[in-house]
Amino acid sequence: MTVVLFVLAVVVVGLVVWAGRMRAAAHRARIRAAASVGGADVVRSEDVRTVKRTVGDRPILGNATLVLTESELILAQWNPPEDVVVPLRAIRKVDTTRAEAGRGISTELVRVRWRVGGGQQDTLSFQPRDRDAWLAELGAAKR
Repeated sequence: MTVVLFVLAVVVVGLVVWAGRMRAAAHRARIRAAASVGGADVVRSEDVRTVKRTVGDRPILGNATLVLTESELILAQWNPPEDVVVPLRAIRKVDTTRAEAGRGISTELVRVRWRVGGGQQDTLSFQPRDRDAWLAELGAAKR
């Protein structure tokens, strides 16, 4: 019985530490996103689950803070801490997908495709709470 309680206590402490680290990572990502925005007006912002894939790189899965301004889409990934800034003028297509990074996904993701150096295409997919609002905002901003 004492061994079971000890194991349970270790699991609970581990979960509390993990949750604290995730909250801290989210906070740092929000600060980075705010710094990237500078004085720009924020059109929309949300913490999202992401699937970010760059040409030639393996997929990066995780949580991030996503910020849409009048001129940029900014992704501040929580862990590993990575920022992606997409100029709206570089966006080529905004649509939805159920499969990304070779995985079938049960819900539709918003997918943004844009051109990077050398004419290559980069893709960012994310799962927002209000998919239709993000699609509308990105579609309007892209024009």
